[in-house]
Amino acid sequence: MIAKRAPRRRDSKSSFTELARYILDLKNAGQKVDGVRVSNCLSDTELLAIKEIEATQALNRRTKNDKTYHLIVSFRAEEKPTAEQLSDIEDEICQSIGLGAHQRIRVVHNDTDNLHMHLAINKIHPGTHNCIEPYYDHFKLDETCRQLEQKHGLQVDNRIDRGERAQGKAGDMEAHSGVESFESWVKGEPAEVLKAMLEQPQISWDQVQETLAQFDLEVRKRGAGFVIADRNRRLFVKSSTILRAASKKGLESKLGSFVAAGAKAKAIKARIQYQKKPLHRDPAKEALYRRYEREKTALKLAKKAAMEAQKTDRDSRAAALRGSFSMRSQQIRDGRHIASGGRRRLYQDLAVARKEAFARLRDEDKAARQALHSQYRVQNWQEFLIDEALGGNDVALRVLRSRPNRAIKGRGTGILSGVEKNPIIYDSIDKNIRKNGDVVYRFGDGGSVRDEGDCLRIDGTNRETLFAALQMSIQKYGSTLDVDGTEDFKRQIIAVSGEMGLPVKFKDRAQERVRDAIDRPPPRKSIDRRRLDQK
Repeated sequence: MIAKRAPRRRDSKSSFTELARYILDLKNAGQKVDGVRVSNCLSDTELLAIKEIEATQALNRRTKNDKTYHLIVSFRAEEKPTAEQLSDIEDEICQSIGLGAHQRIRVVHNDTDNLHMHLAINKIHPGTHNCIEPYYDHFKLDETCRQLEQKHGLQVDNRIDRGERAQGKAGDMEAHSGVESFESWVKGEPAEVLKAMLEQPQISWDQVQETLAQFDLEVRKRGAGFVIADRNRRLFVKSSTILRAASKKGLESKLGSFVAAGAKAKAIKARIQYQKKPLHRDPAKEALYRRYEREKTALKLAKKAAMEAQKTDRDSRAAALRGSFSMRSQQIRDGRHIASGGRRRLYQDLAVARKEAFARLRDEDKAARQALHSQYRVQNWQEFLIDEALGGNDVALRVLRSRPNRAIKGRGTGILSGVEKNPIIYDSIDKNIRKNGDVVYRFGDGGSVRDEGDCLRIDGTNRETLFAALQMSIQKYGSTLDVDGTEDFKRQIIAVSGEMGLPVKFKDRAQERVRDAIDRPPPRKSIDRRRLDQK
């Protein structure tokens, strides 16, 4: 189980109503909603609770902070907590961050492999009307999740890693895009060099800054601490995140008062600098990534040209409108037979028409720009690989699966495995591809097959799904298969293979004997020819 706070808006002007409408999936009539719970409100109805929470937030006019807290709690793919467990988990987590008594709406979503719930919480206390901001909440959430996993017998999930992996926004960026973050890169060779320097007995700030300049980096002051920043780009990471010894206290106790990078350090030409590179390990990634970069650059240029053309069109139409209304105003002014009162009404009507015309122009321009954003949307590297794989590019699929620490997303009722000889993507079957390279095929009988490369995870024991899974296994792994899973799954898969006469063998000898018994026709009774002659 993982609990994570959603990113906050920089302007602190989030809308509780908009968040609630999103998590309730009102746009799609709640298709992905699997349960709603309202807490600490007078009304149990979510729509009335939203109005009540908005009214409570309006009572605090002092705070400049965001008044809404959005929390997401997700579970392993095979875990389906009961409603009582979900309520207990919700209450414990909210209590741990000091928001237990606050108004909130919980919505459970089932639109992904991982059951997850969204909590929209009002940070304004319903009694005191104070805005409560949970500081360092990620550590509290992590510890509470660990305790709740033990309490409810849930699988132990990944906890906060204080080692080499990127955390926070950098970790999110890597997970979403599949590209190495600036933080992860700095934790590599630059961090090793810096660590070796700080272990030397005599060292100065100038030496540290000049050494980091080789990586196009420097130490800067930021807020109350230090950061390691790219010299020419707006990229930085807290120095204490890179090395414990590189905290402000550690550096100043070792080197003395801070000294910024001097002219000598700034003049040093970097021998290496941060470049976005894919995290995947397969060598084929290089050619694919170069192609991705070319296509991304071309798409950005095309989008820029389209946006400029749209701006030119908008300005031209706006100029035409201004000219038209100016001419109409002049006609009213020059009209000799218009009474003074009538002239005023005509000017008023013209002002209303002008306002409406420019409002339509703004709406049309906004819609056109949004359409261009959608048309020229730039994919990240991970999305590019998924699209390529969906198009039948098995090399892209192989690269997707070469991600280090590749996550296993599901368990299923059974597994067919072997040595993959032929990575195949089946175009004729309804499917989608996950970020970890899993290909999930869905069948009409409600079952699904998750192709993980070295195994197929089957969810369901219906004949259509099992027969398809066996055919896919033969094409991928050959005729000799390993079968694992529930006892019912093993019996069903052996029965289907025997009844359909599929050319498979099972590594488990007992399973193979059962299959042979099904596959082999029953022996015919011998015919006594003497009895036939007597007749």
